[in-house]
Amino acid sequence: DCKDLSTLFVAMCKEVGVKANLVLVSTRDNGDNTMLLPSINFNHCIANLQTEGKNFFIELTDTKNSFGAVSSSLLNANGLIVTREGETLESNLIKINTNNRIKNAVYRKTEVRFEQKDLVSKVTTLKTGSLASDTRHTNANASQEDREKGLSESLSQDFTNVVKVNSLNYKDLTSLSDSLNYEYAYNVKNEISEVAGMKIFRLPWSEKVASLEFVASETRTFPFLFWTMFETEIMQETITLTLPTGKKLLEIPEAVKLSSPFADYKMTHEVKGDKIIISRELIPKKDIIQPNEYAAFREFFNKVAEADTKQYAFK
Repeated sequence: DCKDLSTLFVAMCKEVGVKANLVLVSTRDNGDNTMLLPSINFNHCIANLQTEGKNFFIELTDTKNSFGAVSSSLLNANGLIVTREGETLESNLIKINTNNRIKNAVYRKTEVRFEQKDLVSKVTTLKTGSLASDTRHTNANASQEDREKGLSESLSQDFTNVVKVNSLNYKDLTSLSDSLNYEYAYNVKNEISEVAGMKIFRLPWSEKVASLEFVASETRTFPFLFWTMFETEIMQETITLTLPTGKKLLEIPEAVKLSSPFADYKMTHEVKGDKIIISRELIPKKDIIQPNEYAAFREFFNKVAEADTKQYAFK
């Protein structure tokens, strides 16, 4: 289990003269208040490695994880460093984080065009950190048929019309590098509506905020665990939109830039020849939203959803 593997790792480090410690962890789903000391409410064990002036947290039980990646359940969780013989620390109680880890991020480049009323899309994705591990766990041992079925089910949640996956290709699901690349292509039937000669559509953002159920209540009594909603620290996507020959957008929307203590969001539009390049970025900044912050948090994400689900028209 986690204690055995972490102890073995620390022992092996000691044999070769590398400094490492056990770290007892109360994962974030345990909450902060369980760690009022004295306490034995630790439910996990990892290792802390210090080498070449750098600090790493090592998760030994995840067989698909890259070196030093920190999952969302561990990130900023409470940890207790187990000191070695003769070692003293200012404080053993820490928050699990380090500047030497790679961020848990998703970067996407999407090409969108139209065939009659169908939306045709090709997506290139790069996932880093523990998100790469999550994707390996889901797909490494699955058949190609099951991979495509899983992707189709995921995409179908974003559209009301029929989605058909045309291709799916993972670059490498076996190595434990800190990033994972894959590409897929799909089309959505009858995704374009027509009103008074105008063709109307929405952009197929992969990480869009389409549902506002999480801010449906007008007030909150208890804190909202925002980190459970977005496990991704950086979400960036660029859509390159190619309109049918001779067609133009009726309006190029103004850029959207929103900043708050909870997250930053921006969307920009750029016309290059016959293509429109739309870039979107969302970066969460805070793990837990307190009840007195909820109204501003709710307003922020209402604006994000408005930008993400905006309708576009061409003629």
